[in-house]
Amino acid sequence: MSQKKILVIDDELLLRRALADYLRECGYHAVTAADGAEGLSTARAQHFDAVLVDLRMPRVDGLEVVATLKVEQPELPVVVVSGTGVLQDVIEAVRRGAWDYVTKPVRDMDEITVIIERVLERARLIAERDRYQHEIEDLNCALGITVARQTEDLRIQNRELTALNHIISAATTTLDPVEILRVLCTELALALSLPYTVATITDLDNSYLRIVAEYGRYDCESLLDLTVSLTKPIVTDILQHQLPLFIEDAQQDARLDNQRAAFSRRQTATLLLVPVVVRGRVMSILGLETTVPRVYDDHDMSLIVNAAAAAGQALEALNLHRELRMHADALEATVAQRTAELSVALEQAQAADKAKSQFLSSVSHELRTPLASIRLYLGLLSQGRVEHRQRYLESLAREVERLQVLIEELLDISRLDLEKTAPQWQSVDLNALLATLVEDRTRLFTERGLHLHLDTATELPPIAADPALLEQVATNLLTNALNYTQPGGDVWLSTMAVIQEAHPWVIFKVRDNGPGIAPEEQEQLFQRFYRGEAARVSKAPGTGLGLAISQGVINLHHGRITLESDLGKGSTFCVWLPCEHSGNGQGASEVTPKN
Repeated sequence: MSQKKILVIDDELLLRRALADYLRECGYHAVTAADGAEGLSTARAQHFDAVLVDLRMPRVDGLEVVATLKVEQPELPVVVVSGTGVLQDVIEAVRRGAWDYVTKPVRDMDEITVIIERVLERARLIAERDRYQHEIEDLNCALGITVARQTEDLRIQNRELTALNHIISAATTTLDPVEILRVLCTELALALSLPYTVATITDLDNSYLRIVAEYGRYDCESLLDLTVSLTKPIVTDILQHQLPLFIEDAQQDARLDNQRAAFSRRQTATLLLVPVVVRGRVMSILGLETTVPRVYDDHDMSLIVNAAAAAGQALEALNLHRELRMHADALEATVAQRTAELSVALEQAQAADKAKSQFLSSVSHELRTPLASIRLYLGLLSQGRVEHRQRYLESLAREVERLQVLIEELLDISRLDLEKTAPQWQSVDLNALLATLVEDRTRLFTERGLHLHLDTATELPPIAADPALLEQVATNLLTNALNYTQPGGDVWLSTMAVIQEAHPWVIFKVRDNGPGIAPEEQEQLFQRFYRGEAARVSKAPGTGLGLAISQGVINLHHGRITLESDLGKGSTFCVWLPCEHSGNGQGASEVTPKN
């Protein structure tokens, strides 16, 4: 193991030398500095594993050294040596970034070794934690890339499966070949975002193609019933080779002959012609047009060819004898069932990957913090100073409570997901429930320097609800308002009855004049573990699960939660709960439906 390097900063020469000599005897490499300025310069020029610094020094004192090293080298353990005997000096040093302290005069030099070893071990643990964190982040990043790639592959496969399933479904529900070609045109246009597609029926006896199906924009001229001679060079090429033909410039290609004027009017840029082949015969030709230059990739061509093949199989089935119909129907039904099963399996796999990634990332992060704190304070209880044990126990209790809240919220989310939360339905007087809640929490708001107002509507009709679950929702919303509203602010809790789209509702609102929520954050606010910019700035406690739980509870009540917020002006959360329409709606106001 390499020798640990310790920097000793003290303006008393004898004490500085004594500390350095003692540290060298203990196996450390000691470097000294005569004051704070020299110590900072030395710390910047060399790498040290720990620093011992006196508090009272001329020019640059120990507190300034501690604060500066906290900014410049936050992972460097700094131990202050206090000779003032003033506890406030030690507290201020710790507040500025000191890791531990030693009091002068040092009666037991072994105490210095114990403290140095303690802070060095703590630094090692922090470095190891950071390394593990980086490894987890790298793993999550790699997993995210893999999931994104798999998701894109699934999206492409789902696009193809959807189009093919619709084409096959049309083939099993109609005996009209024109309807099958119409579905083929529609599905390819929607799947590939094409402005216009057409399909023909080949009449070999009369030597022409007739356009019988199309899908196009409203401003495209219709080409239905237009005929094209089989002697045209392009048609002859397709009939002979039975392969797709791509025309890069439809307005300049000489093979289109007298059709270029029509393509010019339609602003056609590229044209892809695809034969529908049945038993070695071209029964139809698909025309796929674009108004901007386009190149079809392998996935696009696979979809087009497979869709044409599916349409060809459907057309072939229509020409089979009646005795073969039952066999064809059974085969198509099997294909449709397998396609549906595959689609469901793909969606489930995608949802499982996404849920697993989000759960591992979010829960591991949220659980790690209190567990790390508990481990630290347990260590302090066994190794720290006896007079500090009560403070350590209080900190442990807070972290245990924080961990318990997180676990309980995770259990609430789990029960909601598994539909194991069964409301205990009662007739609830919402005004009375909220009045009790406000009475219990007014003192807490007052202690925070906030004003809590209650404004209840008269003759509010009762609702069928679970009072405990409703109280949990209201408590979550009030707690958020309490945490994010600055002292001197106001929080309003109000109720009212409204009629929306001829349906009666009882609603309660929690409004504050806090910092507000940015529009881009509002859409994500009810996601699990999501905490917005206000939470990061204010460092308010919380897990980001409260609103998700509240939304799940209100969904159980067949209601909804809406949000209105402006930055700098505050936020209003509105909980809508359905109720029976009594009388003629007296006391209820008509409101305009909102999205």
